[in-house]
Amino acid sequence: MGCCCSRKKKVVRWQVADEGPADEKFTNKEWLPKIITKKPRYAHPVGSFGVKILDDEQECNITGAAFLPNGDIFLVDKANKKLKLFDKKSYKFIMSSQVPSYPESACGIPDSPNVFVTFPASSRIRNIGMSRSEMQRVDTVQTIGRCTAISSNKYGGLAVAVNMMGNQWQIHLMNAAGKVQKKIHSEMLFVNPEHIAITPELNLVVSDKGNNTIFHLTPEGYVIFAYKDLLSPKDVFVDKKGYIYVIGSDRIHQLNERGEKVQYMLSKAEIGFSPQTLAYREKDEFLLVAGRSDKVKVYAMS
Repeated sequence: MGCCCSRKKKVVRWQVADEGPADEKFTNKEWLPKIITKKPRYAHPVGSFGVKILDDEQECNITGAAFLPNGDIFLVDKANKKLKLFDKKSYKFIMSSQVPSYPESACGIPDSPNVFVTFPASSRIRNIGMSRSEMQRVDTVQTIGRCTAISSNKYGGLAVAVNMMGNQWQIHLMNAAGKVQKKIHSEMLFVNPEHIAITPELNLVVSDKGNNTIFHLTPEGYVIFAYKDLLSPKDVFVDKKGYIYVIGSDRIHQLNERGEKVQYMLSKAEIGFSPQTLAYREKDEFLLVAGRSDKVKVYAMS
């Protein structure tokens, strides 16, 4: 048998205060975005594949997606209560797992084969270990309210949208073990935050369908900007150049870090279905677009 050397596990911390700001305006007076140009970026189609498998009873509704470190594609099919895995190159189906309740959102962890999936009905987040032969539940995090959106930062920390008693929404910042380190909350801010992205600076981009707004926040809860030029926003991601992309009612909006609209990109007509979720792979700048459809589209960013 080989030698096994133990290493102290690094605990990822957000290093923020316990409570949000008292200022009702929620204005950030310190953080300033990088000065970036309003240069349009483009998405070029590179692939399309079917995600409906033989025992699916419903049309697929992909509400969460993630690229694994090896490039394989993990999908959350809410309509069929399934988690699905597809090959990175051929897009061929590898395996699926039936789950007992409706899954919602998913995120990967940098340099880890694990994915986190939210289950709102049971207020649980499942940490699932992925291989090409099985999906194995590694751990379960119980949240104190219904959990929907989830995203991870570059260190493995998590941001989760949690619906508390009285229909009050909070964003909980936690480590990968599920320990809450910070709560961002305000009766004035969130109505129905369904999607979250995290920037390299550890700021949060929250897509709030309830008030038709995209919030760019610091971890302390200060609002950097609020973008309102869209209806029913859905998933959101941040590319390696710092641009923010969000699904609107009929097209994807490209914003810069100041919250200025750069352009409209990829309309519903171009995609061929109503997009619900996005996944971005920084290494090769691949963008996956999925939604209420039996097909998924893959694009290359330029």
